[in-house]
Amino acid sequence: MDLETLIGESFGADAARAWAKFSPSSKTIVEISEAGQQLLMDFPTMPGACTMMSALYAWQLEKLKVGPTYVVAGSLYLCGPDYVGDKLVFGEPGKVDGQAKFSSSDLSWDGHAWIVCGDRLVDVSVFRTAYSRFSPPALAAHIRKKIGEERDLMICKIGDAAIHYGLRYEAQYALMHDQVDAVARRAIDRARSYGAGSRPTA
Repeated sequence: MDLETLIGESFGADAARAWAKFSPSSKTIVEISEAGQQLLMDFPTMPGACTMMSALYAWQLEKLKVGPTYVVAGSLYLCGPDYVGDKLVFGEPGKVDGQAKFSSSDLSWDGHAWIVCGDRLVDVSVFRTAYSRFSPPALAAHIRKKIGEERDLMICKIGDAAIHYGLRYEAQYALMHDQVDAVARRAIDRARSYGAGSRPTA
């Protein structure tokens, strides 16, 4: 299902059309990048927490008023000439019951989550996860071979992720505002559980 349809299912047709028409300016992309880098500094050791990190990021971007921005959940595949067909890393094919999955107090999600801001795909967690000991071996090897070390944040046009990074994002659900808020609060609670002044670990 295409992204505009998924956003329309969660937010209505007007919101979906506004998102589809939007493309952030160069100045806005700098603001998005700076917010993502700050988030990674604030949560320096949280790999494998794509939904929580994306929800927190969405909070920051909402405050900045960068334009129509949504947290998207779905599957992540490795793609390119090294693969016979795309290789699934996170998630599963088919439709995701996002209303049930992301409204649960016990968030168990084996797929991936990222942000779309107009025609831009923004992923705050994929590189961190790939470089961590929690990464699927195929993802770790792919990122190191294709991109190298020490990358922090992915921002690209939605159609360019497969071309430049060998990553295919299959959107299956757009999280509603109350779901994003609940996941972001859960991330804050997780950070606090490590004690005042401490930072979270995975």
